[in-house]
Amino acid sequence: MSDKVEGTIVLDGLVEGRLADEEGADRLGEWVSFCKSNGLRFTLDHTLGAFSIMPVTEAQSVEEIGEVPHEVIRQAMEQLMEAIGEETRGSVYSTLRSMEYRKGEEVQAVYLADPSGSVSVETRTVDAKTVGPPAPIEMKDKLKVGLMGLVVALALVGVASLFLDLGELFSGVVNTLTPTSVKEIKIDLSGYEEVITEVSDERKMKGGKAGGLQITLKRGDRFPASDEAYEKAIQGAKTARERMAYETLMRGYLRVELFEKENKFVGVTEIRVAGLKNAESAVVVVPLPRKVRVKRLVFGY
Repeated sequence: MSDKVEGTIVLDGLVEGRLADEEGADRLGEWVSFCKSNGLRFTLDHTLGAFSIMPVTEAQSVEEIGEVPHEVIRQAMEQLMEAIGEETRGSVYSTLRSMEYRKGEEVQAVYLADPSGSVSVETRTVDAKTVGPPAPIEMKDKLKVGLMGLVVALALVGVASLFLDLGELFSGVVNTLTPTSVKEIKIDLSGYEEVITEVSDERKMKGGKAGGLQITLKRGDRFPASDEAYEKAIQGAKTARERMAYETLMRGYLRVELFEKENKFVGVTEIRVAGLKNAESAVVVVPLPRKVRVKRLVFGY
C-alpha cells in the first residue's frame, strides 16, 4: 500500500452511462482535454452508444488542481453532465471518489450525479497515518540538473526545429512557468448588465498556477432579492437574453467561457453564485488552464 503523502490527492472510481449520438462522444473528449488543462486527469472509453470515464489513480499534488480540490472536481462533473446532454443524463452512474491527504488526516469525498445535471459532494474527514512531502532539492543539485538538462535541450532543439512549430511549443512552456496577472484578464459581464457587477480591486490568483482567478461579484441595481422578485423579473423580461440571465441566476450557477489572445476559445467552466441570493456579494473562483494564458472571461447562461 502506497504512503499517504501530505498535500496530495488520489481519485478513484468511474463514471459511466449512455451516449445519444457520436457528437456526444466528441463533447466528452473535449471535456477530458479541458480537465487535463486544469490538472484533472481522466481516460475516456466509448463503444456501442455507451461510455465510461475513469480517473488516473496516481497520487498528484493538490496544488495542481486547486485550493479546494473537491469543489473543482464537483464543477468539472457538472460540466460533464452538461456535455452528456439532457436526453441521457438519467443513465449516468458515478462511483467517483477522492482522497485528499493532510497532516494526520484524510478527506474523503464522493461525487453523486443527479439526472437534473447537478452534482453533490459528500465529504468526511478521518484520522490517517500520513507522511510529509519529499524534502526540496538543494540549490546546487538543482543547478547540476539544470545544466545537464540545458545541454540536452539545446541538442534536441536543433532536431525539433526541423519538425515542430517551436513558437507554439515555447509559448506553452512560458505560459506554464509564468503565472497569469489578474490585470491581464478582462471580465465580460455584459449579459448581466445592472444585475451583477464585479468588485475589480478584489481580484487575486488562488492555488498557484493550477488554481484560478478569485473575483468578488456584487448585486447590481436590478438584482432580484427574493424568489418573488425572480419570478417577476423573468415574466417582465423584454428580451430572451434578459430572461436567460434571470433564469440562470435563479439556478445559482453561471456559465463562464474562457478565451486567450486573438479571441481564441479555450474552454468553458461553471461557477456557483447561489450565495448572492442571501448576501450582497459573493467570492467565487474561476478555474484557469495551466498551459494557456487566458485573456478574457465571458459570463453567460
